[in-house]
Amino acid sequence: MRQLHLIAHGEPSDVIELNTVSEPALGQEDVLISMEAAPMNPSDFLFVRGIYGVRAAFPSSVGAEGIGQVAKIGSKVDPALRGKRVLILPTYEQGTWADEVVVPVRNLVPVSDGADPLQLSMIGINPATAYLLLNRYVRLMPGDWIGQTAANAAMGRYHHCAGEACRSQDTECRPAGRSCRTGAGVGR
Repeated sequence: MRQLHLIAHGEPSDVIELNTVSEPALGQEDVLISMEAAPMNPSDFLFVRGIYGVRAAFPSSVGAEGIGQVAKIGSKVDPALRGKRVLILPTYEQGTWADEVVVPVRNLVPVSDGADPLQLSMIGINPATAYLLLNRYVRLMPGDWIGQTAANAAMGRYHHCAGEACRSQDTECRPAGRSCRTGAGVGR
């Protein structure tokens, strides 16, 4: 199988190599995932440059999140998971920038086979961050405003979608990339 490896910290084009590796052995609670999609996030590039909260031991696999099909299961994994599409929760335990990845079953969430794998592959970081910012970071009150920068990025679109979903809560949304006045916003 092919897998991208980080060989040192630095600029991605200088420190990431494509290697062919043997299929790793499965632990009892591991699964082998045949990857469908694995996004590149700014946090991945911080990790590659050595300025993320987690430091790599070299060589290191790369990629935090992704989506794929369960190809093989360990002896203590529910057999019903075999063949299912799963979301790989974003950690740096397993590198998702590979053809196949061995993942602890605790880091997987089964998802719909009918949904777009490219969209599903990104659900672990940006949507969760948007949800937490809008629902857990501050107590939100009707009439609050959401102000954001970098609104053309995925996070901005997720905030906009969260605002659109709040229409039943007295929401006045503007086009993507603009502030939304919502019944569930941030700030006063």
